Amino acid sequence: MIKVKDNGAHIMGLILFFIPFWTMAQVETSRDSVKRTTIQHEIGFSGGFTIGSGMAYRFWIKNFGTQITFAPQWMEGHEKYFGGISFYLIAVKTPKYNFFIYQGNHYMSSNVYIGAYGYNSDNDTKYYDPPQTLKNRNWNNGFGIGYEIFRGPGKFNPFGLSMMVGWAAYQNFNQVNITGELALLYKFNRNPHLRKY
Repeated sequence: MIKVKDNGAHIMGLILFFIPFWTMAQVETSRDSVKRTTIQHEIGFSGGFTIGSGMAYRFWIKNFGTQITFAPQWMEGHEKYFGGISFYLIAVKTPKYNFFIYQGNHYMSSNVYIGAYGYNSDNDTKYYDPPQTLKNRNWNNGFGIGYEIFRGPGKFNPFGLSMMVGWAAYQNFNQVNITGELALLYKFNRNPHLRKY
C-alpha cells in the first residue's frame, strides 16, 4: 500500500478530467432517433470501493454512462451514509458483453455518538459526561477497466453484471492500492439501436 500526501485538489482534478465524457454524450437528433429511445436506464445494486455501495441507478447515452449510488446505515449511536458517482466509456461492444473504462468517486460520511456515565463515590448518584460526536468524512477515487455481461446463452437477459478492476486512492488520497467493483443492474429499455453490433 502506497501513502500519498493529502490534497483535496486531486479530487477536483479527477472530476474535471472526466467532465468531457459527460459533455460529449449527446442525444441523437436525426429523424430516426425520434422513433426510438436513445437513453438506456438501469437500476440495481452496486458494491465497490470507488463506485459506491448500495442502490444504484445508471443511464447510458450512446457509449457514455453515468451511475449514481446511495446507501444509508443506521445503528444505535452510529450512522453512516455512502454516496457515489461514476462515469463509463464503452470501448468494445458485442451482442453478449461490453468492455469499458470507468472512473469512480465514492464519498463516505459517518457520525458516532458517544456518551459516558458513571457514579459519584460519595452518594452513588449517576453523572453524565457531555455527549460527543465523532465525525469521519472520506473520499475514495479510482479508475480502471471493466467487463459487462448481459446475455445468457441462447436467450435475452435484461440483467447486466459489471465487474471492474483498477487503481484507487483511499481515505482522501492518503493511500493508493488496487480496487475491485461489482454492479448488478436491470436494463429497463434495452434497445438494440443503442448498441450498433
